[in-house]
Amino acid sequence: MFVPLVLVLGVTAFGAHLLLGASLTEALLTGLAVLVVSCPCALGLATPLAIAAGTRSLLEDGVVLTDGSAVETAKQVDVVALDKTGTLTTGEMALHAVETADGSDRETVLGHAAAVEARSDHPVAAPIVEAADDADTAVGPDTTVTDYETHPGRGVAGRVAGKKRVTVGDESLFADAAIPDSLSERYASAESSGRLAAYVGWNDRVHGVLVAGDDPRPGWREAVERLSEDRRVVVLTGDEGPAADRFRDVPGIDEVYAGLPPAAKTETVRRLSSEGTVAMVGDGSNDAPALAAADLGIAVASGTELAADAADAVLVGRDLSAVDRALATLAATRRRVRENLAWAFLYNAVAVPAAVLGVITPLIAAVAMAASSLLVVGNTTRPLGPDAGSDDAATRTEPRRPTPDAVTDGGADVDDAETDDADPSDAEASDGGERR
Repeated sequence: MFVPLVLVLGVTAFGAHLLLGASLTEALLTGLAVLVVSCPCALGLATPLAIAAGTRSLLEDGVVLTDGSAVETAKQVDVVALDKTGTLTTGEMALHAVETADGSDRETVLGHAAAVEARSDHPVAAPIVEAADDADTAVGPDTTVTDYETHPGRGVAGRVAGKKRVTVGDESLFADAAIPDSLSERYASAESSGRLAAYVGWNDRVHGVLVAGDDPRPGWREAVERLSEDRRVVVLTGDEGPAADRFRDVPGIDEVYAGLPPAAKTETVRRLSSEGTVAMVGDGSNDAPALAAADLGIAVASGTELAADAADAVLVGRDLSAVDRALATLAATRRRVRENLAWAFLYNAVAVPAAVLGVITPLIAAVAMAASSLLVVGNTTRPLGPDAGSDDAATRTEPRRPTPDAVTDGGADVDDAETDDADPSDAEASDGGERR
């Protein structure tokens, strides 16, 4: 539209000046000046250059922008929804304890659990399978499993070697099963300490309890505080009880939505979107629908490919505070796009009429046109992000990678990973990964 309009203006200016008594040369120079002074280059460069600069700035901070439209949707994030497992925690699960009932041995319980968990994509499955491989159990991950069934948010089940119907999951799957008091107490103890406890049972009886957990993401408290400075921060988790309640008193967290299965997370994000612009940060395949439902989805790179595909940006480092810096950079990029467009429109709004009136010669028009494009490029190259213009801007060429904090262990150790100098404040975030 711009080019045809300029062509019409150029021809009109030529004809008008010729009719008003100007010489053919003067009229031609006026028409030529209109064509030269108009600057579609500035308009064409305004948006892509700014988005490219924002993308580069995000990359330096450990964030990959996968959808350029996020620059517009991130204009003013009102609510940041954080998935717990894999976001506030590392999502790197470890099996801490295997408790068995009288008459059951550890290898049998672990092997049967690994057989069904080997078909699951839940984070707790990998350490269970690994522990069974290390123990060289007779029944294990390679054992044939039929009638496999997933209970979202609760557990998995399947018929192992065509014989036992083995179930691994929370207590809701064992309402009709006999549960020894010792295992019930161990399950409750693990849950109260924020770990993930799962019963293992077959033949209408619970034969063991698996206790697993992951570590808090380094710097998660500081990241939450920064995000909450001018936004509302909520936590979404499939966990209930102490594992979720421990986040309610954390400074910066306004609300904790506990006991949410995947579909409920998505619905919660949609409801939050009715109250303002929502940015969702998550990692697992269960989070993909919620990421897609949010106005801005940010996936943690340690998560699944499905979650990354559903997101507008991907956090590739371990530093959760990069989310706050990414939101600031996206907002700055949007402002830069508007600055470039404003300058390009203002320049053409002044220069083109001046050329039509014959005030500008073709030579001046050529210089002005080049200067306009250079101003857009120069404005784009200015630093973006929260540290723009400060001495710290040069330090953001590498994503910040804080030293992982120590965590305390709950339950008996399988891998002797317990440390004596754990930071009690960060231990509060250590959990067992949320329910399936």
